[in-house]
This record gives sequence, C-alpha cells and structure tokens, in this order.
Amino acid sequence: VQFVISGVTTGSLGLTTNSSGHVVITEAGPVAAAEFLSNAMFQALTPTNARAFTGSAGDSFIGYTAANSTAQDALIDAGKGAANSATFDMSAGGNNTFVAGDDAARSSGSIAYTGGSGNDSLTFYNYLAYDSGTATFDMSLGGNNTLVAGTAAASSPSLSGAGGAASYNGSISYEGGSGDDSLTFGNFLVFSGGNATFNMSAGGNNTFVAEDYAASGGSIAYTGGLGEDNLTFGTYLAAFSGTATFDLGSDSAVDKMTFEGIVAASGGNVSISNFDPTDGDTIVLQLFSGTADVTLSPSGGSSDTLVSGSGVQFVISGVTTGSLGLTTNSSGHVVITDVI
Repeated sequence: VQFVISGVTTGSLGLTTNSSGHVVITEAGPVAAAEFLSNAMFQALTPTNARAFTGSAGDSFIGYTAANSTAQDALIDAGKGAANSATFDMSAGGNNTFVAGDDAARSSGSIAYTGGSGNDSLTFYNYLAYDSGTATFDMSLGGNNTLVAGTAAASSPSLSGAGGAASYNGSISYEGGSGDDSLTFGNFLVFSGGNATFNMSAGGNNTFVAEDYAASGGSIAYTGGLGEDNLTFGTYLAAFSGTATFDLGSDSAVDKMTFEGIVAASGGNVSISNFDPTDGDTIVLQLFSGTADVTLSPSGGSSDTLVSGSGVQFVISGVTTGSLGLTTNSSGHVVITDVI
C-alpha cells in the first residue's frame, strides 16, 4: 500500500485499529507525557519483597532521576535475594529505557520485564540472575529492542566471581518480537549450571553476542526466525560438559555464526540446525587460518555433519557433508559455507 494524503501534515494523523482489527488512519491522539522512575522511587515501592511498576503509554526512563538519557540512576539490587522479585510491565508502549546495577536478580532473586510495541533498551550491570536467580524478558509485542548484560549474567558463584558450584543455577528467558532484537552479554553467560533460552522465532533481524565461557558447564538454547540471525561467541563456548543448541529458523535469510575460539571442549556439546548454505548462511571459525585445519565428516547416519578441528567440535544437523565447503574470509579466518 502506498498513497498520499494532500494538505495534511504527518503530525496531524494517528493510527489505531477498529473493532474488526483493521488499521485506521485518524486524527492524532494526545501524546502521553514521558515519565521516570529513580532508584529512590523504586525502593519506596511496596511490598518491598515484590516491587512492581507499570509504565504508561509515554516514553519511560527506569533507573533515571529525570525523563532524559543524561540522568542515569541505576536501580540497586532490584530483585536480589531469596523470595524477592521486581516486575516491570511496560506493555502500554512508548520507547522505554531501563538501567539496573549489579545483582539485579542475584541469590535466588527474580526480575521480570514485559516490553511494549515501542523500542525497549535494557542495560544490566554485572551478575544478572547470578547464583540461582531468575530473569525473564517478554518482548513479544515488537519494537526494536536492546538488552546488554555484564559479566556472569546467569552464572553460579565462586570466589573468583567467574562461576562456581554447579548446584547453584541461574536462569534467563528471553522472548523476542517481530522487530529487531540485539542482545549482548559479557563473560560467563550461564556458566556452571546456569541455563538460558532465547526465542527469536517471531522474526526481525537479530544480533546476539556473548563473550568467553558462555554455557561452559551450563546450557543455552537459541531459536531464530524468518529474519537474519547474527550470532557471535567468544572462546570456550559450551566447554566442561556444557550444551548449546542453535536453531537458525527455516527461512531464506542470510544467517551468520561466528566462533571466536574454542568450542565444546572437555565434553561439551554444540549443535546447529536450519543452517542453509544455499541461502548464504555461514559459520566463521576464527581459531583457524587454513581450511586444512578443519574437518567435515558425516554424522548421525550421514544426514548431519560433524565439524572438528583442534579445540573445536560441533554438529550441523540436517546438512550432509557434501553440501558444505570451506574457504577463508578477508580476515584470514576459515568459513563454512556452500559447497565450493
């Protein structure tokens, strides 16, 4: 659909839906005022063990002392501690910005965020859902959404702060929408007993970055959609009996995975499904500079391909070895692609 309405400015018009569920162009409604929630305002919410905030249809600034991006005041210990929770319902819309400091759902705490149809930008400092914490994100209403979380996003504790006893499990769940979703995690995402699921099947062009030791001793499951999925992992992905499964989605979009270092060492398991080299899907192995360093061999009764090299081993499901080729990119790294 494309047409012009003459003599009417864009700001005079609004979009809504009627009782039949059809989009209607009408008069612009009033613009909801922007709002903010500072840390002091958040801490004053009751009950203190189950704080909850519901946003308006306007732009919301959570973890700010004013409704602008220069007044950051990160929430402290938002849902930290056993039997504690923090819930944010931003489904009314607006473009929302959220900042929480360290330990947002640490030590068996809980944090839950529901986004709206606008853009949601979320930032967490270190130790989100660390030590049996739970973090849940429902962004299914759409918008272009961003989530950034620091070191040890859902790991278990240790004296070094880099993980620890496998009996202590952190959990992250993320449900994407039809817009573009960009997720970035620091080191030790779901390290040592943690688990994370990312359902991006609603579509959009999605970007996922996790630094070193993601799912080492833990578990990651990622499901892509009809748009492009671009995933990057640092070294020691799914090492130490960890598990990582990636479903890139049944689509014609160009999906790209980049492994920056060691994959599935010490009993780990990594598998990739819906990888379609004929659509331009690629897997970059930055650990290797020569195609002779990587071996493609049949697996799963010849219907799958085992990719192996020094420090790297994973399976591409549903793709035969003869359908794949090896080359190098402009940076000198080995790339798995369509048969050469």
